[in-house]
Amino acid sequence: MRKIITILLLLTVLTAPLFGCDNSDISDTSAPQNTAGVVLRTTPNPKTDFEYSVLENGKIRITKYIGTDTDILIPDTIDDTDVIELGDNAFAESDITSIVMSTTLRRIGSWTFENCTELRYVELKSTIERIDAWTFSGCTSLKYIKIYPKMFDVSVNVFAQCGLERIEFEEGIKTIPEGMFGGCNNLKAVKLPSSVEKIEPYAFVNCRNLKSIELNDGVVEIKAYAFQGSALTEITIPKTVKKVFSSSFFKCDRLRKIIFEGDAPENFVFDLFPSHPAVDPKETLYTIYYHKGAKGFDSDIWNDFSIKTVEESSEKPQQ
Repeated sequence: MRKIITILLLLTVLTAPLFGCDNSDISDTSAPQNTAGVVLRTTPNPKTDFEYSVLENGKIRITKYIGTDTDILIPDTIDDTDVIELGDNAFAESDITSIVMSTTLRRIGSWTFENCTELRYVELKSTIERIDAWTFSGCTSLKYIKIYPKMFDVSVNVFAQCGLERIEFEEGIKTIPEGMFGGCNNLKAVKLPSSVEKIEPYAFVNCRNLKSIELNDGVVEIKAYAFQGSALTEITIPKTVKKVFSSSFFKCDRLRKIIFEGDAPENFVFDLFPSHPAVDPKETLYTIYYHKGAKGFDSDIWNDFSIKTVEESSEKPQQ
């Protein structure tokens, strides 16, 4: 009998993964999954790994990383005092491969991780209130990031020239800042959360392999050069959009369809930056589609752009 029980237990262990009972799949869903192939540090780095200063409020700002470990876990405290900031250039051009932020951290400065070309894993925390300009620019090995509301509201070019392939957006993000993902050539598809209202200039400029962008109802404004130089072949503009510029799609040479779900926008032909090259409708290769009954569109030609109704088109655009 003991042999039979032993055999049954052994079979249960061996077949458990086949039936979804593999405990190795259990993870904290609040944190991004580690798919970068790095071994994350489980204990905070000691204070001797950092140069740091005391802020006016008595809290700690880390000003420079001087350690040798390539996997970093920011400590919650140094000298029993909360670490709330990472200073400008604190880790710039270092050979770190992973970093997990602390729950006490509130701000990350400009260029903090610039050109960390070996950095493959970044775990931000929703408690971070501000991340400044160019913070992760040039992190060419970083393939994935999960971002949270508010932390990028005043930032520019945060992930410029990164190796990002996938971006996970938390609901609540209202703005995609200027130059946020510029030059991220590994990006192929992006789905923005329904909370996004505004896409700032150059947000996805020169993302040369970006073929798909999904915009939800709620977007109100798409600013100039937002998708300049991308590989978009078509884009659907939600009915909530009131302002979108023709220059938003400047040098999108593969773009063939712009589909408006609502009325004509207020200023499609207006250029936000008059000093920049204007879009000549005669040189565009795309057709603008609109729904029958939508207000503001003229028949056949609208502001010198070629237009058709979705319903009457012989080649109905995909929805």
